[in-house]
Amino acid sequence: MDKAAAPETANKQKPGGDWISENLEAVIVAIIMALVIRQFCIEAFKIPTSSMEPTLIGRETGGDRILVNKFAYKVKAPRRWDVVVFKYPLNRKKNFIKRLVGLPGEEIMLRAGDLYVRGPGGAFEIQRKPREVQDILWQEVYPVEDAEWSNGIGKPAQGEWRPVEESELKNGSPGTEGASMTLMPSRGGKAWMYYNGFIYAHAENVEIGDLIVSFNAVPLDGMEALKAAIAFGPESFEFKLPASGKGQAEILRNRKPAASADVSLPAAGPFEAAFYHADAVAGIRINGKDVLSFEYEPDFSAEFTSLSPVVKIGTEGGGIELRNLKIHRDLYYFTEAGGTFNDHGRLRIPPDNYVVLGDNSSSSKDSRLWMKVAFETLDGSVVEGDADMITTPNDKEKYFRDEVTGDVQITDVNGRRVHLKRNQVKDFYPKREFAPFVPAENLIGQAFMVFWPVKRLKLIR
Repeated sequence: MDKAAAPETANKQKPGGDWISENLEAVIVAIIMALVIRQFCIEAFKIPTSSMEPTLIGRETGGDRILVNKFAYKVKAPRRWDVVVFKYPLNRKKNFIKRLVGLPGEEIMLRAGDLYVRGPGGAFEIQRKPREVQDILWQEVYPVEDAEWSNGIGKPAQGEWRPVEESELKNGSPGTEGASMTLMPSRGGKAWMYYNGFIYAHAENVEIGDLIVSFNAVPLDGMEALKAAIAFGPESFEFKLPASGKGQAEILRNRKPAASADVSLPAAGPFEAAFYHADAVAGIRINGKDVLSFEYEPDFSAEFTSLSPVVKIGTEGGGIELRNLKIHRDLYYFTEAGGTFNDHGRLRIPPDNYVVLGDNSSSSKDSRLWMKVAFETLDGSVVEGDADMITTPNDKEKYFRDEVTGDVQITDVNGRRVHLKRNQVKDFYPKREFAPFVPAENLIGQAFMVFWPVKRLKLIR
């Protein structure tokens, strides 16, 4: 009996040892796999600043947390409009996130808030954003709601919709779900109303002509056509749709026919309408679908003038009820005074380098503003770093020069804090140089998803 019991006890103990061994092995494998995935495939990052708003909400606490595909650029080349994470060229220990706008070998230019590119031997051409990118970048003008993001100044002043001449406008306060206004025609059977507010990137008071006006349209008895107009500077675009059923959609540029197409609208009931101009494209959307668009190349020979944008909505034959009426403007790339693109300047990109810009252009430190400073020491070495200065040595990342002792503290391009004595450097006031490029080797990967907070879960475009 005793001899039979011993093996039974041994058999009970053995599985316990195997369980620990097997699970320890599984834990170790899981840790190794997690480290491999983080190192080579996917890594999470937090957005600490507002430079990419409204695409990505940045805060010191509570900002978006994103996933980055670190393998993406191992198998494909970076594309224009990708949102990329990279090592900051002037301090490689810091990670930045921006939108890639310039590719190796190109010459790029910012004009009237838009991006232009010239390839080898070609002419400058405006760069049009894909719709999935453009839809992310529209920024509210009317109504001004409580947005999560801030462009550095605050909310723009909100205007009002007003009737033209004898047209009648009833029941204000559109823009919120369920609210509406009704536009009725004058005795001539035509009605127009216009937006009297300023449409501008208000951080710099620059008026913007890239707009979209959208609403739910409810045609009233007798209405034959729905119309809209967007005008700015020397350009004007007029849009026309049938009120219901089949008919022809039209776009006029500067009062001349530009494009037309047969369309079909619901025979009765409301439909979503949107009229837009962005990146030298004018178009019409019905229920979210593009039904007509017109592309053109801006005239560089024309004098650059103030935009003074105008937005109007009108009808023929009868009235219309407008629900959830909104105006949005496009992203506007500023040319900073003293920056790389100052005075509509041009920038040629060397091989294996890229140019990046923030979506919140008025509050983004990006390729437009990066400057480096280089100290040459007496032993022949050169210490380079960010030329952004501070007046006290408390900030351990910025460049500091002691006017009394002549000593210099600077964080070099490798992220090391360097202390240089006055008698170590050849020039106490070295030249500052623009440093607008991101080397290909600094790219970490492509941002593809916001995973936290849950309410902002989305793919990044």
